[in-house]
Amino acid sequence: MGRMNQPIPERRLSKSRYVQGLQCLKQLWWRVHEPEALELIPDFETRARFEEGHRVGARARRAVPGGILIAGPHDQLSGRVEATRRALEDGARVVYEAAFIAEATYVAVDILERIDGGFVLVEVKSTTEPKPEHLHDAAVQTWVLRRNGLAIPRVEVMHLDPACVHPHLDRLFVRADVTAAVEELLPDVAARLERQRTSLAGPLPEVPIGPHCTRPYPCPFRSRCWSALPRHPVTNLYGYGAGAKAFELLAAGYRRIVDLPEDLPLDPIPARQRRALRSGGIVVEPGLADGLAGFEPPLAYIDFANSDVNHLTTFYAGTPAAVTTALHGQVK
Repeated sequence: MGRMNQPIPERRLSKSRYVQGLQCLKQLWWRVHEPEALELIPDFETRARFEEGHRVGARARRAVPGGILIAGPHDQLSGRVEATRRALEDGARVVYEAAFIAEATYVAVDILERIDGGFVLVEVKSTTEPKPEHLHDAAVQTWVLRRNGLAIPRVEVMHLDPACVHPHLDRLFVRADVTAAVEELLPDVAARLERQRTSLAGPLPEVPIGPHCTRPYPCPFRSRCWSALPRHPVTNLYGYGAGAKAFELLAAGYRRIVDLPEDLPLDPIPARQRRALRSGGIVVEPGLADGLAGFEPPLAYIDFANSDVNHLTTFYAGTPAAVTTALHGQVK
């Protein structure tokens, strides 16, 4: 474990930054070079997700009891690495938040469990199944630990069991063996880390917008990159969003919804968006009155508008149930 004595650089990579860099090098660059950016101030929803993750992590530790928690301020990483080294040398069977550094990449392992022939690396997630990004997360951790001389013959993602119901919380977690999938990713980790380090050492990378702006996670800097889009872009088509279909339209030369030709087939709701924008007014489908006739006052109306975009409302005629699900035609 000699590598655990390495200095920890300020502009280090980590397991979260590694996954962010796989999503977009520009996002990674901004996160590292502008850590105080306004876009990175967590809102209420983000803070709630963080808190949920902390609670799930604490609960997961109870499922693998008897371990040593590597605590301490998160800005004192060298101390956490040293505490991990001592715990392992003392023969700790389980270590929570075990900290390691290799090649300017710092990771903290949720649960490290000693077994015959090495350790099980357990990544805890508050989802109901392992996802591809979780595998990349576990892969970079495995790479760093093996660079520190640890044998990692097994890698797991511990996630919530969707079949678990209260009060049977003894079955709250499932431990999924993802070793084979992680082993497939490991040969590319070193090159990907080097690409990210090179990117961080240079100017802001040029990365075009695309589906990666929202997948696997919404990018907090999206407004910076998307500011060049015209008013009412095709990325605001209902059901298209920031997905591949919207960017296929952009690649074909259609930047605005009104640019889409009539012979281009669209589903009913985006087709109404196109009609509303071309007419400059509200689209009211025939039969709306019949669709609303089944309701009796007093009535409450749900506003689907997002406060940060301009929108036109389109109305859908049909059954009462369909009315409430489709009084929605937000465009920008």
